[in-house]
Amino acid sequence: MRSFLVILFVLGLAPAAVADVKSMGHDFRLLLSNYHMLAAIKVKCPDVTLPTVEPRLTIDKIMQEKVGMDAFVKLMANIQKSDLRKNAYVTVDKLMANLDGCEDVRLGRTLGRIAVAHEEAYARLQAAPALVKPKPTPIPLRKQ
Repeated sequence: MRSFLVILFVLGLAPAAVADVKSMGHDFRLLLSNYHMLAAIKVKCPDVTLPTVEPRLTIDKIMQEKVGMDAFVKLMANIQKSDLRKNAYVTVDKLMANLDGCEDVRLGRTLGRIAVAHEEAYARLQAAPALVKPKPTPIPLRKQ
């Protein structure tokens, strides 16, 4: 079985188990963009059922553990300055312009694609190696 996996990796048929720093950042931005798009869709179509995705706090915590607190704060500051949110809202506006209202079947398919992309990016982010060593959890002092 092990030789079979080695052959798959050599041939490039198996996905890489870990992501590099650039793809980790790309996945994080994709996840944030998905959150903004889902929020915009919910505003435009309040009755639509959104797909279940990992909570934003979970994604933030994972990224913080991967890059460390200082780098995470810088990353979030850069994301706040970027037009990520604006681009997500523009994408939803274009989508809604091409649909026949909130009951259009294509909206459901779009939400399904967002959910699949979100799930794949989340799995890659979880599999990515941490860039910093985890800080040890302090052990509470025992009463004597």
